[in-house]
Amino acid sequence: MSTIGVNVTGGTLEKQPKKVLVTGCCGFIGGHLSLRLCNSGIEVVGIDWMQHYVSRKEKNLSILSKFPNFQFIKGDICEEFISEEFDIIFHLAAIPGVRASIGSPMETIRSNVTGSTNLFDWAAKGASNNVVYASSSSVYGLSTDIPFSEKDRLNSPNSPYASSKVATEIMASTYCRLFPIKAVGLRFFTVYGPRGREDMAIHKFLTSVSEGKPITVFGDGSSSRDYTYVDDIVDGILGAATYVRESMPNHSHEVFNLGNNTPVLLSELIELVGQTVGQGAIIDRKPDQLGDVPITFANIDKASELLAYNPEISLEEGLERTWSSMKNQYD
Repeated sequence: MSTIGVNVTGGTLEKQPKKVLVTGCCGFIGGHLSLRLCNSGIEVVGIDWMQHYVSRKEKNLSILSKFPNFQFIKGDICEEFISEEFDIIFHLAAIPGVRASIGSPMETIRSNVTGSTNLFDWAAKGASNNVVYASSSSVYGLSTDIPFSEKDRLNSPNSPYASSKVATEIMASTYCRLFPIKAVGLRFFTVYGPRGREDMAIHKFLTSVSEGKPITVFGDGSSSRDYTYVDDIVDGILGAATYVRESMPNHSHEVFNLGNNTPVLLSELIELVGQTVGQGAIIDRKPDQLGDVPITFANIDKASELLAYNPEISLEEGLERTWSSMKNQYD
């Protein structure tokens, strides 16, 4: 049986599946994953409903559509049924964002919970018995046990988005008990990088500082996040693909943290953004927002051991790469 393999030093593809499905293929992480898979010659079927951040998704689709091994389906995973068979399903479709979920909770729940349930139903009906899906560090909520471990209880989600990801993990576990499928959930920690969404903090900060506009900072700057560069995340996803196919028995479900294991204060991030752009930030300070948490900090021991996960991109380097990509887009 063919596999996806990841080495410790670079996340290179060693052996390949014949055909995979990527949901949310035109989104931020889904677009980067799909591009990596297409570049490796794998047959990729991607599905995306092309709503929210439409212009950015269209740019990602234009990149992927150049590959003869890429097939696109425009559709809503809450309504579609995929009857094809795949070596593996990468489920990345979701409506992201803590604050967006507070403003539109029903839309978030529909996409993230109903859509994920539909996805696992496809798998149970024969689409694939191997699933790797996106969860989030937000499932840890207001936990004070630092760093966050996969063994922690998830009893304090602090937004509808966080709750939707907890529900997705529960649904995945339920389907894996009921049907001969296996799944890995990946708790992503504050992913950033080229072609990121416009509402992401790093993207907004880089844009505003470069234009000499104030950046809105909620709180006193003492909150911290475990910022993780998107290429490291894709390496982890591919490591999970190997693990789910080669090491897990049917009727099994596991979760892994994918972070950088290095939380950074918001005040330090803003200083680094200024250094990256070459000018200082103008700060418009506001009170803390609903749904915010004081810290995210990933314990990545499990992923390092079982997925060969080894994040290599520092925040300084990641900011330089992201800013360089953004400047090219402006030009």
